[in-house]
Amino acid sequence: LVRKLEQRYQYLQSPNESEGDPPPPVVITILGGSVTAGVGCATGIPRIRNERCAWPTRFEQFVNKLAKSTLRSHADDDDEDLNLITVHTLAVGGTNTATGQAVLEYDILSKDASNPDILINAYSTNDMHVLTLNEAAGSNMTIRDKVFSMSQDFVRTVLKCRSRPVLPWLDDYIGNEQR
Repeated sequence: LVRKLEQRYQYLQSPNESEGDPPPPVVITILGGSVTAGVGCATGIPRIRNERCAWPTRFEQFVNKLAKSTLRSHADDDDEDLNLITVHTLAVGGTNTATGQAVLEYDILSKDASNPDILINAYSTNDMHVLTLNEAAGSNMTIRDKVFSMSQDFVRTVLKCRSRPVLPWLDDYIGNEQR
């Protein structure tokens, strides 16, 4: 991953001097629930809401603008071919890690989002949802054991991915839904 980032960055510094095909950007796929989808996200800017306002879009824009600002040329270029990373988001409200595991297991990601370099699990808020608590209770499990089981299944499925992505786990649960 570091080599790929370095090669892409070096290409972006001087694309005219590179021979052959340019190295591809780092592909990041993010799976999550409504927070990841940007539900309720508002900027105060007309027509910039939800997915355009959501953190995955902002993250992609931030990293690419930061990379471009350090380049000698193309610093103001908005050309997507000059991006360091590409982010694909599959986020659906009310889904949890078990849903993400099924998405991966049954390979229902888009072609562009499949086989990413980095795969981010951003389901923590829904993993702690009352529905998961009820499901755990129905299986005679604690919420901790239920979340651990879902997480373990998710990781095992990711390990079967052809690309063997880096797997950050975004824990953005800040609620007090569970005591």
